[in-house]
Amino acid sequence: MTTENVFKDRKDGISSALVDTTRTAGQISNEDLAFHRSSNPSVLSLLEQQNKRLLQLARSLTRTAASGTEVSAPQFFDVDSLEDNWKGMVDVFDNLLEKADVCLDEYTGVIRRLSPTQEEKIKKAAPLAGKQRPGQAYRTQNIVKPQLLFAKVPTNDDSTPFKPLLRSKPHAVTPLEESLTLVRSEDGSTQHKHPYETEIKRSQYLAATYVKSDPIPYLPYESTKATLVDTPEAVVSMVQELRLSKEIAVDLEHHDEHSYIGLVSLMQISTRDKDWIVDTLKPWRQELQILNEVFADPKILKVFHGAFMDMIWLQRDFGLYVVGLFDTFHASRSLGYPKNSLAYLLKHFANFDAAKQYQMADWRIRPIPEEMFNYARSDTHFLLYI
Repeated sequence: MTTENVFKDRKDGISSALVDTTRTAGQISNEDLAFHRSSNPSVLSLLEQQNKRLLQLARSLTRTAASGTEVSAPQFFDVDSLEDNWKGMVDVFDNLLEKADVCLDEYTGVIRRLSPTQEEKIKKAAPLAGKQRPGQAYRTQNIVKPQLLFAKVPTNDDSTPFKPLLRSKPHAVTPLEESLTLVRSEDGSTQHKHPYETEIKRSQYLAATYVKSDPIPYLPYESTKATLVDTPEAVVSMVQELRLSKEIAVDLEHHDEHSYIGLVSLMQISTRDKDWIVDTLKPWRQELQILNEVFADPKILKVFHGAFMDMIWLQRDFGLYVVGLFDTFHASRSLGYPKNSLAYLLKHFANFDAAKQYQMADWRIRPIPEEMFNYARSDTHFLLYI
């Protein structure tokens, strides 16, 4: 059998399997799954089995797609971690599809197979030229590492237990000096206690949180603007306003391309009346600890979407701790929504289409391009309404 026939048979087999899968999946609406889960125990067990099987397939496919490449396969163990590591999944399959595109062009004769030297030249030029999708121009820029100017330069070879960066502890129940003791973890290693463990365990949502009330409309997106916070004085001014709020929305933009630990490059904060975009790449970034006066205040509700990694990044980069968290990702899952992404919630509640092509942008770019600035702002502008 010729190579052409082998390829055709393989392609036809894959196409047929995909069509069958799509037809089967389309026989029941996503919106109806929550109903069937709660009303039919046998459906629940079948769905759980399929979830496990699909997660296993996703792990296997991701590892295979990343093998032999510079892209690392993300680790995920359940649906939540899959959502948290979605950016890594996109990187893996973007790389795979680009290679498939080149191979198909070579196979069909659109291009000739390149020499190793030519391939290297094209790889280096790829981020700046070629077939760019919207927003791709802002990916993986050749930027001088901003962390080299930080007052405390991060290191990749530190093997000592992480010590919280806290210099003071607003809204403390347990004093700071008692909160930083070393303890032995379950695996036998030594680590510092979570400095706000007591405060988080004792915190309670305010009574008003449990009262059903009419949604407070968000301010029109087109007629409002966000305030850029890029000086210590602007941070103090922002905190003074945030202290007066009953709830705030928070989001982060994290950069981890070609980086071992990564770094938070932007922080978005919104109240009902105002949006702020905080430049977190300034040398004085750890002065943002003043935000603990708001973040650790149990009387102010902090609303995030998918906060799992955000909590780690806030603690690691700034010494910021959240007491009184509401996560719209987990709320949407508990309510049985067909999708749990922020993009879905923005469309569903605010009829707003998020420019998700900027999700993969290089957030170290300065000055921040207007398109990226507006995308970042949209992540929190509607969140309190949602």
